[in-house]
Amino acid sequence: MLPGALLLSVAIRATLLVKPRSYQADEVFQYLEQAHRLVFGPGVIPWEYRLGIRSWLFPLALSGPMALGGWLAPGTGAYLLLPKIALVLLSLTVVRAAYSLGRRISPLHALVAALVAAGWSELALFATQALSDSVALPLFFGGAALLYGKPGPRRLAAAGSLLALACLIRFQDTPAILLFVVLVCRLDRQRWLWGLAGAVPMLAISAAIDLAMGQAPFGWVWANFHQNITVGRSYLWVEKPSFYLRRIVTIWKVAALPILILAGIGARRYPALLAMAAADIALHSAVAHKEYRYILLATTAIALLAAIGTADAVTWARQRWSRAPWLTVALLFWGITSIMTTRPRFVAYEWSQATPSLEAFTLARNSPEICGLAVHGIWWSHTGAYAYLHRPIPQYLPDFAHDPGAALRTGAPAFDAIVAPPRTRDLPSSYGVKQCFGEDGRYPDQAACLYERSGVCDPRPAAPFEINRALIATDR
Repeated sequence: MLPGALLLSVAIRATLLVKPRSYQADEVFQYLEQAHRLVFGPGVIPWEYRLGIRSWLFPLALSGPMALGGWLAPGTGAYLLLPKIALVLLSLTVVRAAYSLGRRISPLHALVAALVAAGWSELALFATQALSDSVALPLFFGGAALLYGKPGPRRLAAAGSLLALACLIRFQDTPAILLFVVLVCRLDRQRWLWGLAGAVPMLAISAAIDLAMGQAPFGWVWANFHQNITVGRSYLWVEKPSFYLRRIVTIWKVAALPILILAGIGARRYPALLAMAAADIALHSAVAHKEYRYILLATTAIALLAAIGTADAVTWARQRWSRAPWLTVALLFWGITSIMTTRPRFVAYEWSQATPSLEAFTLARNSPEICGLAVHGIWWSHTGAYAYLHRPIPQYLPDFAHDPGAALRTGAPAFDAIVAPPRTRDLPSSYGVKQCFGEDGRYPDQAACLYERSGVCDPRPAAPFEINRALIATDR
């Protein structure tokens, strides 16, 4: 039962590793890029790291498999593949946790919960993403399953460690996670003591990493709050408080109401999970900057509670109409719904928007003759930085100039390669197309090409548009 669900989970997630995908720029620039800096040297430093609002815990964790991949297969993409594989393996914790939560009720509940966790599209898609939201998810559910299990010092300490790590990786979820812990542990002194025994070492490790990276312990939490709330950076992307509820309905479509009803049924078994999900959505709704991934913890909890509720509904239906294939119907509902959630145009667009430019960067990585690379006509955050380029050559952003076309022409001696859309008209005539990506896809406006010219590079003409200088000049 569980091995089958795990195999299904691996098979689905493996197909998502065939092409480079980046759901949001944070994956590349906040995490993969910073891990790449730790292991290989050159890198882009966005404002979040210049102003110290990020912990180095996650990039440091990614740097291990990244370094191993670079050592095992230098000159290949293994340095990126191994961190992605590590993330996929970590995501299996959610499947194992769902099985454990269901098994406490019955084998049927375990089967349905594990299969839903294995096949739910959101879990599969985010499992391959180096995002704090994606990583906090298995850490939380792993800890939650242990906390719900048979009490014992080791299990409780492990639960405390995992839940503390979830809070450290995605500190914005901390209030909701603390609410969950309070509701589960209540006044059980042993749960609190052993849980804290596991949590404190994780907090100490995080503080030590902060000190080693030149930061005050947990200073990034205050810096994040100060920059986003006090300074008001989060108000650059304002959404209404109803954003998350509207987005859930838009993505889940007609299945939203049945899933919410089933989650309510399942919540009778695990009310603390529903309380955590509601608190997480409410807290994130109060913040100006909203992205659907921010409530991934909540939507996953709702989906797993709905899976538990589905098993309850199947059990009830079997008792009244025993001959009907209720389990098959239930699993078909979840399979169709999972596929349906990937169909909205904006969802498919978001998951594919960076793929062509990342493929162009990968081609540039495998072109040893290149001595400088510019990005033109493509938003810089949809590119691969040094995490995908993986070569110590300058990158330039001439589009940040007042006259991008003029900057591209005057700066051309600095770069012999350009990543730009197909048929870009204002490229210097010396550049020719090497290869294009995404022209035949569902969204041709995402297409990107690698253009090259012969000759050497002189960095001086484009120095003001070197990527780090350009980001500093524009406070990005």
